[in-house]
Amino acid sequence: MFWKLSNFGYIRGMTELLNKAFEAASKLPQIEQDALARELLARFKADTRWDELFADPRSEAFLAVLADDVHADIARGDVLDYDPAARPK
Repeated sequence: MFWKLSNFGYIRGMTELLNKAFEAASKLPQIEQDALARELLARFKADTRWDELFADPRSEAFLAVLADDVHADIARGDVLDYDPAARPK
């Protein structure tokens, strides 16, 4: 991480690769920059929401129930191998 002088002043914590990505994005037309910004902000919001969900103590119990269901499906033979070559014909 490093400090970099930009149009916005010094930015702390931006990696060189992220800086390159933003430099490349800055050359896009405004409509594409805005679309990219909306995608990034939506991704950040979604990541935050997943963090909140997994931090909820009820999540562990719910995921345990789902895992038990999957194990039961496998034990009954209700789950096929993902590899199409391994599927029965």
